[in-house]
Amino acid sequence: MKTKKRKKSSRMHGRKAGTHGWGARKKHKKSGHRGGKGMAGTGKRADQKKSLMTKLYGNRYFGKQGVTSRGTKKDKDNRINLGNIEENTDMYLKKGIAKKVGNKIEIDLSSYKILGEGE
Repeated sequence: MKTKKRKKSSRMHGRKAGTHGWGARKKHKKSGHRGGKGMAGTGKRADQKKSLMTKLYGNRYFGKQGVTSRGTKKDKDNRINLGNIEENTDMYLKKGIAKKVGNKIEIDLSSYKILGEGE
């Protein structure tokens, strides 16, 4: 009768003797020695794989990614830069958003938040 053969991966984990080239026996049991499987340990509070993540993705990997509430999206739609107004005055005149009064251009921006530069 054939004896039950253990899988190679199970044998490599080791029980009492033999390290199979892994140094200490406990180093090659499961994924605890390498800090978890895959992307585990790469988040905000972890530090064991941070250098790898910065090498692969740069600093964009960490921190907030810009998911905001619906209210902020509405607010951002009603923002306009002063530079954009100056650049697009001809377009506003063609579309009828702006009116020419004498030698001045009049634009109704009461529903917009006017920004200098930035957000």
